[in-house]
Amino acid sequence: MAFTRNVRKIAQSLTGASGVAKAISKQTPSGTQISATSLNISSVTDGSTGINTTAFTNVFNSASETVTTGICHDNNYNRAVAWLDTSASQSESRTFRTSVGDLIDDFDFTMITHGNLA
Repeated sequence: MAFTRNVRKIAQSLTGASGVAKAISKQTPSGTQISATSLNISSVTDGSTGINTTAFTNVFNSASETVTTGICHDNNYNRAVAWLDTSASQSESRTFRTSVGDLIDDFDFTMITHGNLA
């Protein structure tokens, strides 16, 4: 938790800098944002099992010029999240089990998006 707060403070102080984290969100695959750890996230919408759309408060220059990554908070070590840069204003995440490839909603994850804001 302290690490996320420190990252958020750094990102907020470097608003005009190129390539620093400009969006951070801890969320569940069922569309619940854990807001205490978010930066530049206006909403998280549950699309269906394992699919979320995360909307950014401030848009990026281009969807193709952003890089989203993150970490799964899972003790089974066989969960993963893939991101699709749908537009400069939102990103789609898909959470799944790596062992069989099915979409699931049973763990939390944190996403971080890097890029230049518009």
